[in-house]
Amino acid sequence: MTRALKRFLIKESIRKINSEGNPFYSEVLLGKEESHHLKNVLRVNQSEKCLILDPKGNEFIGEVQSFRDDGQCEIRVLEKTSGSSPLAFKLTVAQAIPQNRKMDIIVEKAAELGVNALIPLITERTIVRLPKEKTEKVVERWQRIANQTVKQSRQRIIPEICDITNFRALWTDEKRFGEVIVLHPEPASVLLCESLFSSLRSDKELKKKFLFVIGPEGGFSGREIEFAKSKRTKIASLGEGLLKTDTAFVVAVGLFKLWSFQTNDG
Repeated sequence: MTRALKRFLIKESIRKINSEGNPFYSEVLLGKEESHHLKNVLRVNQSEKCLILDPKGNEFIGEVQSFRDDGQCEIRVLEKTSGSSPLAFKLTVAQAIPQNRKMDIIVEKAAELGVNALIPLITERTIVRLPKEKTEKVVERWQRIANQTVKQSRQRIIPEICDITNFRALWTDEKRFGEVIVLHPEPASVLLCESLFSSLRSDKELKKKFLFVIGPEGGFSGREIEFAKSKRTKIASLGEGLLKTDTAFVVAVGLFKLWSFQTNDG
């Protein structure tokens, strides 16, 4: 039985280089942390093959060339692996930070499900409040969790874990998203799946980038919902009943991925 190749992440995109009209790939350097994992944890030896994934989601088969004195590893890129074409629609989720380190699990699920970016969110009813001096280290830890999950899950999308943001600040740069949908279980809300299909029917070309906004366990305040509505934001629900915030994340992203696959095929 063939052993599955181990996967490692590199920080720069791999470019195809032309030499005398013949395409080939250059050698790349694996960072110190990934090199340590390759050499000392997984015991991958020189001349052995591995998989490398760049920030754009391109995966290649590589061969270990040498271990450098500075702690980095040289890998020769052999060929690009085949894979499914990327989905036309991209998803960012602004997720209110839940209690009891549930955000760690949400970060894992974001990586497993192929979310493009995750914005840790502070709302009026968010209980977790991190001191400013700790936020950078916490976000870095979440990014490490996302990176490790991508390597294990074989996803090609590496979620960007953004800086912690407050609710109203989401709309300071809303134009970068074609559609913003706040998930809130009010009686007048349309179902999320209906909202997605209506977005596609109204303007398929411009609404390639979606932002889902998911609140804390206590939900969004009335002021926050009114503010979102004043920005012409869609309000959608996930059906009857109340879901925990981490459950709502998985359901919403799962519906989006299913809708994306169906739309791609259509």
